[in-house]
Amino acid sequence: MASPENIGKTLRNARKSLRMTQKEVSSALGISRSAISLIESGKRQVNSTELARLANLYHRTVSGLLGPRTEPDSDGFSVLFRTKEISRQDRIQLVEFEDLCGKYADLMKRIYGKPLEWNIPSYKRPNSCLKYSNYRHAIEELAARERRRLGLGIAPIRDVFDLLEKQGIRIFNLPLSSKLSGGSTYSEELGPCILLNANHGIRRIFTAIHEYFHCLVDRDVIANICEAASDRKRKPRRESSGEYFAEYFLMPRESVVESYHAYVGYERKSDSADVVRISRYFGVSYSAMLVRLKVLGLISASDYIKLGKAHPEKISEWLGLPPPKLPDPLPGEYVYAATRLYFHGNISIGKLAEYSKRSIAETQAVVANLRESLPIEEIFEIAPV
Repeated sequence: MASPENIGKTLRNARKSLRMTQKEVSSALGISRSAISLIESGKRQVNSTELARLANLYHRTVSGLLGPRTEPDSDGFSVLFRTKEISRQDRIQLVEFEDLCGKYADLMKRIYGKPLEWNIPSYKRPNSCLKYSNYRHAIEELAARERRRLGLGIAPIRDVFDLLEKQGIRIFNLPLSSKLSGGSTYSEELGPCILLNANHGIRRIFTAIHEYFHCLVDRDVIANICEAASDRKRKPRRESSGEYFAEYFLMPRESVVESYHAYVGYERKSDSADVVRISRYFGVSYSAMLVRLKVLGLISASDYIKLGKAHPEKISEWLGLPPPKLPDPLPGEYVYAATRLYFHGNISIGKLAEYSKRSIAETQAVVANLRESLPIEEIFEIAPV
């Protein structure tokens, strides 16, 4: 068990992560403010009842407060939590994100005996003193360079999330407020981690690549929060750069032009159904493709406004298109690792439920379904850990 000093430090950091004062904690739990201060300074030992109530208040688990912390004090989560504009509810989700990233690292260590690995380069950000058009061109070249490294050519990417996970990016989807699209953080121990707003549907694909850009060029910044506002001109260049990169990376110029003429031809104007088909082909949202078509001069400014009034969901249904493939809340490797530990008898069903963010009843149902579908030896063919 951790020392009172370490527990106190963890509790203090957990409180500050939610921007709560000692007075607020004292009022919420009915514990004197002086007692809270003594606990956080390690001068008073916290009892089991108090610890359980503090864990509930801070949206953490008791084991998480008692166990060794994965992240160093100066890592990206500290940066994320210092962001003043984030609401209390979004801070709770950042706590969840932090917890999931730590659990992921712990799972990998238990199975493979070493920290997480990742396989992405570190690029130098284009000079911010460049003129607007030259800067955008430099970002486009960077996107093309990364596509070449990954062997993608100019073809649409069929599964963005699988591509990023194979590069060692940890992607988690949690419900955030409409103000935020997502965020990213990086540390030497955890590697690059991305948080996406689970409420944003297909827009998460664009956000994932936006955050991937930060992982590639902003590792020295440690952490980023991505706002949902779409007006790039009002954003700092560092943020608008992520959107430009996602635009170029997901929708290469040559491929979009070729696909546009294949769908629309040369004799007529495009309609909203054309834009829906093209956006689905590239796996991006209707609005993202609309912007790209306008930037490339394939539709006029007036057509952009007109087409922007369409309802792509209804059009997709009318065209008989299946729903776009969206990511699971948790990375596949993370779920696999936790389930493997359970089937090899290394963790309990309760711990598996905690890792999987499900109730015990839901977890038991998933386990029962796995047992019926395939022999466990076939699913988890590697020797017990």
